[in-house]
Amino acid sequence: MRANKVSSYREYMNILDKNPDEYDKLLDSLTINVTEFFRNPGTFDFLYENILPELIAEKRFESLKTIRIWSAGCAAGEEPYSLAILLKELLGAKINSYNIKIWGTDIDDASLERARNGVYQTSGMDNLPPNLLSKYFSQGSSGEYILKEEIKKMVDFRKSDLISEMGPTNLDMILCRNVVIYFSRKLQERLFLDFLSCLRAGGYLVLGKVETLVGKAVNLFERVNNRERIFRKSLS
Repeated sequence: MRANKVSSYREYMNILDKNPDEYDKLLDSLTINVTEFFRNPGTFDFLYENILPELIAEKRFESLKTIRIWSAGCAAGEEPYSLAILLKELLGAKINSYNIKIWGTDIDDASLERARNGVYQTSGMDNLPPNLLSKYFSQGSSGEYILKEEIKKMVDFRKSDLISEMGPTNLDMILCRNVVIYFSRKLQERLFLDFLSCLRAGGYLVLGKVETLVGKAVNLFERVNNRERIFRKSLS
């Protein structure tokens, strides 16, 4: 409202009615896109040491060996790319034997564009071990870090609104961290049930460190690691 020099909500509504492009500016102002590679390292350590090896072992006897992961509210791509790096580290040369599908979705176009470009500043790299930084990034002339194509091609970025659209289905894992804290309890309850329907039996849900399940979903997920907010859809 300040940017448009109006003093009432009604005046701003009139601007939205007359100028659809204003919606993009409004969304950009409202969305919070603070993230980094391997944010909350303990969560990624647990995924690397326990969950991802188990997923890989489960898939090795399947004909397509498909691993399906969704990063919901992916911001500039650091989270799904972190997962891609971990899978590359675990599978090594065998990675081409697996059909890995990682989706990163967000409502913010500018963040998605940065994600697709795969170019990052030093501020988001603090939790990246030096060996992974040198292995999967090159450094640009201005000091920026450029993600290598072998990791970029593992993630498919799409614009999607969690409130009004369903995500991919038959998923092995959903990461939705530090997103639902901005939603009402009623919306959280509905969203967790949506996630439940997107996951296969035994699939994992990873929330942010200050988030937890609410509503009916509490009894439909098993707690895998309460400290790291990792849950598993019941097998029954």
